[in-house]
Amino acid sequence: MNILDLLELDATASEPQLVERAREKQRYFANLAKTAPTRMLADVYARRLAEIETFLAARGQDGAAPDRARPAERPAASPRAAAAGMECYLEAVGGPAPRRIPLHTGLNIIGREPRQMGNPIVLDDNFVSKNHAVIEVVPGPPASVHVFDIGETGAKPSTNGVFVGDAPGRITGRVALSGGERLRCGDCHFVFHLSAGSAPAPRAAAAASDDEFNRTVIIKAPYK
Repeated sequence: MNILDLLELDATASEPQLVERAREKQRYFANLAKTAPTRMLADVYARRLAEIETFLAARGQDGAAPDRARPAERPAASPRAAAAGMECYLEAVGGPAPRRIPLHTGLNIIGREPRQMGNPIVLDDNFVSKNHAVIEVVPGPPASVHVFDIGETGAKPSTNGVFVGDAPGRITGRVALSGGERLRCGDCHFVFHLSAGSAPAPRAAAAASDDEFNRTVIIKAPYK
């Protein structure tokens, strides 16, 4: 992954801005790597952290995370809304009934394999890879949400790709989401929703308790 994409900055950023953002991301990924619920997610976060530390070391900065043993300044991964005043979720459309799928802080991995393999969102669809796509939610400031193919994490790319909007081809790299975009993985279609600057909307009835909220969400194709 391009380091500027990882830092969510562009080529106009100054050197102090780059280093400051890298330090923020270093703490963020160090904390997520420690609190990841699965080995696969921990490995993904660890690779991101290694990229950040290599970047800092190349600039004469201490490459080791300064607070690996202490709680990070960023909030830990949580099963609730991504951040106070910010709620994002996928809506599975076109099936028997709309399905609302909350997205958590950090990496939300979508695939055909069950949750113990790292997928909190499981698509029962033969056109979806075992691990297929990722939606990354980063709380602010600045808050951001991106979707990308699982191949962007260093894993094997999905077979059939991820599609956003009306673009005819599969996406490459990280695609920023701002709300209202249509996403497709295999035969499963979704609309991404984002609300910011207001209190989180009530959770769906299917997620009325924390136990229920943490269960794997299973979508059976075709959902289009």
